[in-house]
Amino acid sequence: MANYVKTYPGLLPILRLISQWGHDSLLTGHGDRSGTNTTLLVFLVLVFCVNQRFIRNFNEDNVWAACLDISDGTVSDNQMYLEWEQVIHNLNALSATCTVKQPPVLKVGDAQIGEILFSFFRKYNFILDAEVHQPFSTFLGANHLSEILDPERVCLLREHMQRAFHILALHGNVRVLLSLSKSEVRRVIFLTKALSFTMMGSESHNARILSKRTGAKVIKSTF
Repeated sequence: MANYVKTYPGLLPILRLISQWGHDSLLTGHGDRSGTNTTLLVFLVLVFCVNQRFIRNFNEDNVWAACLDISDGTVSDNQMYLEWEQVIHNLNALSATCTVKQPPVLKVGDAQIGEILFSFFRKYNFILDAEVHQPFSTFLGANHLSEILDPERVCLLREHMQRAFHILALHGNVRVLLSLSKSEVRRVIFLTKALSFTMMGSESHNARILSKRTGAKVIKSTF
């Protein structure tokens, strides 16, 4: 992760926001309902950005070489601290030159971070089902991100990502996203297919009665 953020500093606020979103929506943590950890959310973002070509992938040998340099002390703690300090300094310098009317335009490659964030939530199905390439598959021990979680947790993650997409599409504000994530209903009930079809039948029946009594035209939405 460090190599990606140092190469693409704009990833840092995206990863920070996704981590906060996961915490606020109770997707991550130590509770009995949390089944996703922050590390997995970080990998979700990185795999998505690589697959969408927002960022380039790193050679696996280079990644392992960097890990070896850290483990055997070739790279000192002070050197790593200075590298991270430079990333923060660059982000702060960009923010300092902007005003309320001209907010900072942070990019990852050629894409703005807002575009990446919106696309990340919009393509929630693609992210979980897409093939994971090296070096991520080695670190995760899986070829698809959905293989790491049990089916119920995958459904929960999909639902939260879909809800986040709709909130961003409606408000276009990450502060609203985080605020609503904290206040939303905490327990999600998964319905069986039979019960879902029963509810859909009841809605159609009520719609026909309403149309008959009022003359209103009923428009059915399909997803």
